Amino acid sequence: MRRCTLPVVVNGVGLNAAGASGSACDAAGNTQTLTFDANGMATLNVSYADAGQMTVAASYTGSGADAGLSMSGNDTFVATPKSFAISTTGPYVAGQGYTGSVTAQNAAGATTPNFGRESPAATATFSQSVSKPTGTAAKAGTLAGTLGAFNSGVATFSGLSWTEVGALDFSVTASNYLGSGLSVTSTTGTAGAIGPFIPHHFDVAVTQA
Repeated sequence: MRRCTLPVVVNGVGLNAAGASGSACDAAGNTQTLTFDANGMATLNVSYADAGQMTVAASYTGSGADAGLSMSGNDTFVATPKSFAISTTGPYVAGQGYTGSVTAQNAAGATTPNFGRESPAATATFSQSVSKPTGTAAKAGTLAGTLGAFNSGVATFSGLSWTEVGALDFSVTASNYLGSGLSVTSTTGTAGAIGPFIPHHFDVAVTQA
């Protein structure tokens, strides 16, 4: 992914000219002091607060006793969103449309704006389930709605409606992000977070007597 919004952070230091994790990314790096073990390996703490595939490169230019020594290497990693924040807005009326959105977030709860900017763009699947009422006499009604494409880490629902009364729960999943084998799944739970849905109106019929 080419559009980095934040720098990769190595051992608490951002790989940018400012060396700051909250500053914008750029082409600069920084110098790290590493401790190598008996196997010639040094451990790094690497993080990225957005989503995407990143490449980290390292180089060493010798001086003194190491004069003339030059080494370099690189590797890539994939950072996924930690979760999806699911939000809906009523009024929740049986058979009437309502609105909502899904936001891809990192471990700190901040939006990951690069989610959806991949090529091809990352997508997520959306499912609904009836939470209330339950029991043999409860009616499922007809559920409708789709989840659109992500733009700056946010996707909007369209055509949301339910023909019955009660409460619903949503689930959103993005599988195998950028071929990494990593998936992101979030749900509103099982207690009926969406709603409650109420009747649109009552029909009153009078029998003359």
